[in-house]
Amino acid sequence: IDLSFVSLPVLKESICNVRKVSLERNSQNRLYEVGLVKECLPSMPSSKMRYLHLNDLKMASSKRGIRIHSELLNSIEATMLLKMVKTNSTVKELTMMGGNLSKIDEELLFQTILKLKSVSLIGTNLTIEQLTRIVSAAFLSDSLESLNLSSNNLSELPANQLVRATLRMQVLVLESTRLTKHQCIAVIT
Repeated sequence: IDLSFVSLPVLKESICNVRKVSLERNSQNRLYEVGLVKECLPSMPSSKMRYLHLNDLKMASSKRGIRIHSELLNSIEATMLLKMVKTNSTVKELTMMGGNLSKIDEELLFQTILKLKSVSLIGTNLTIEQLTRIVSAAFLSDSLESLNLSSNNLSELPANQLVRATLRMQVLVLESTRLTKHQCIAVIT
């Protein structure tokens, strides 16, 4: 079904009282999906909707807060999503998989991560500057408990910064991150 002709406010109104909405395998593009999430996010905690499943974006609401999962967003779509998450206090978990986020402003990543409980940025081609700000946010955040940076190249990140990030984390996932021997020893000792 091609939903691109349906305005986002109209679509939001038609689905906001449905508990579980799946619009997967429809022909909306990712920018449309991000726009729909932007429409639904502010009212999700008070609406009947608990689950929104699109092709590349998923949003779920529970007593613990809202979880957002995205795949293969480009820098424009990812920036829009991060700005939404940053300004919405009910979002607690964010997963971004795949795509190239290397053009995302590192300060936006930092500010967004500071307020979340769980962040996964898996295979997102993050730069050393972005990774530096992300691990700084992990150290400074009062709320972040879980950080997953799998499939990003962390080999140039100073070992002491990784160690600082581990001090406050309950869960730190660093699979396939090309850590050096020095970084590994520093993190596990």
